[in-house]
Amino acid sequence: MNTNRPKRVLFAPASGPTGSGEYYRCLNIARAMQRRWPALDMHFLLDRQAQVELEPSFTYHWLDDTPARQLRPVTQLIEQLQPQLALFDCTGRQQQFKAVKTAGGKLVWLSNRPGKRRKGFRWRTLRLLDLHLILDSNRQQLELNAFERWKLRHHPNVRLELIHGIAPETSLEPPQNTISAADPQPYAVFVSGGGGYVHQGRAVPEIFLEAAIRFQAETNKSTLVLMGPQYRGNRLDHAEVQLVHSLSTATLSRVLQAAEIAVVGAGNMLTTQAMTAGPACVLCAVGGHDQPARVERYQKLGAALAAQVSTEDLSNQAVHLAENPAVVQKLRKNARKSRLRNDTERVAKLLYRLLDNER
Repeated sequence: MNTNRPKRVLFAPASGPTGSGEYYRCLNIARAMQRRWPALDMHFLLDRQAQVELEPSFTYHWLDDTPARQLRPVTQLIEQLQPQLALFDCTGRQQQFKAVKTAGGKLVWLSNRPGKRRKGFRWRTLRLLDLHLILDSNRQQLELNAFERWKLRHHPNVRLELIHGIAPETSLEPPQNTISAADPQPYAVFVSGGGGYVHQGRAVPEIFLEAAIRFQAETNKSTLVLMGPQYRGNRLDHAEVQLVHSLSTATLSRVLQAAEIAVVGAGNMLTTQAMTAGPACVLCAVGGHDQPARVERYQKLGAALAAQVSTEDLSNQAVHLAENPAVVQKLRKNARKSRLRNDTERVAKLLYRLLDNER
């Protein structure tokens, strides 16, 4: 191995034509690392069907499917790239993990739900693993069951870290008050997520768009709808609401910071991004097994309103907020008290310490 080349980091998120949360988690972590250590050589494995925001300074290796379903191509890429650290986010196979270790690299597993967490505690995975990042926004400290504790006693070198959420680091971006010089800053933002989900045969972004049109008609408040990079429909223009196909994650964060109301899909990254930005939030489970529990949690905490995937419910909840400033303030206060945090910087530093062989 050439020890003089820049340290190479490989990100392997689950990816495809629908959900994109794993990719955007990795993208934000990679950007945070590059900002602090610009000499790092960043690489991504990505399904070629994924319509997502790309970072020009990173190298992308295109696959015909998500990494777990591309066993040999991914293994060959790892053997070719010889990464010094590889992070697999909710995807990957043992042969691929072994290839990282054979190349002398550090192995990181990121799990965001029980089944993926169990995979990180399998004996054959523990033998290879250096760091397991457990994403759980419902807990303030890491809780292990007896079986997990017993397994870790046999593998004391495996480090576990609880993380709450990964979102763009807006503090590192230049200030920007508008989407463009021609567009007014929206009062309300409607965004379902990446845009690839379908509900009862209908594209979810189109349901959010119809809710936004109804909201603006009832309140006369300026409204923006983000369809998402994975939206493949043809509703890309409207006479009344601001309609945007896609925005960079950093620009979306700035828009959310200036908005009064955000109606958002309950993916982990988007929830973290919206609720830490400051608007009063309406959360909607649009897809993914983890989303209903997230909506229920923040509703019970009084930190967000819950809505079903329907034009009427999404619009009605947003109108309720627009007509009740006291409710807006209460949701914002409770969101701050919920202690939801953006752990992007902490994760970036954990990964860099692994690269430097620090424990």
